[in-house]
Amino acid sequence: MHLRQNLLYIALIGLLLPLCFSQESQPAYHNPNLPAEQRAADLVKRMTLEEKVDQIAGGRRRARTSENPEEKEAFEALGKLYREDSQASPHDAAEARNKAQHFLVEKTRLGVPTIFMGEALHGFMAYGSTSFPQVLGLAST
Repeated sequence: MHLRQNLLYIALIGLLLPLCFSQESQPAYHNPNLPAEQRAADLVKRMTLEEKVDQIAGGRRRARTSENPEEKEAFEALGKLYREDSQASPHDAAEARNKAQHFLVEKTRLGVPTIFMGEALHGFMAYGSTSFPQVLGLAST
């Protein structure tokens, strides 16, 4: 009886022990209870140079450099937004950015969304949007 019980305990420990060591604790940049400075420092320390450049470029270079077909598809529409002859509506622009963000959050190593850049000095820069006069332009008339 004791042998059977001891074997059961050993088997249970053998099954649970790997689970204890395989669970990685939450990275500091994912912990909302930590100060923003500490979270940012942890994230920047974990990022590669390429990830940092992608963050600055707003994901635009991924469509050109990626070998992954899923990633390439997610960022091709985004690349079209930045062309001079782009006629993407604000709705299309939002859809392209959302698709890219979903890929970044769900399919990348760190799961960090990108920061999209855009000029807003004189309105939202998209086809069909309203463009307002800039202060500098008004001063020179």
